[in-house]
Amino acid sequence: MSINKTCRQKRRAMELSQAELAKLAQTTQSTIANFEAGKTSIASKTLDRILTTLGLDVSEISTEFLDHLDSIKS
Repeated sequence: MSINKTCRQKRRAMELSQAELAKLAQTTQSTIANFEAGKTSIASKTLDRILTTLGLDVSEISTEFLDHLDSIKS
């Protein structure tokens, strides 16, 4: 499963709206919406805050996540 789908699934399981997650992760609702829809890349710091807020660990995410991070760092 892709990182954006994993985050969306976890957010929904936690019964958080995109706006609530955005506030907790110190970003905007539109950033969350675009990321979950796969419309945009996301800064690694923002992604880290989202993962932390959702209680996700990098090791729980597929290798696609690691590829995603590598593309951001390049």
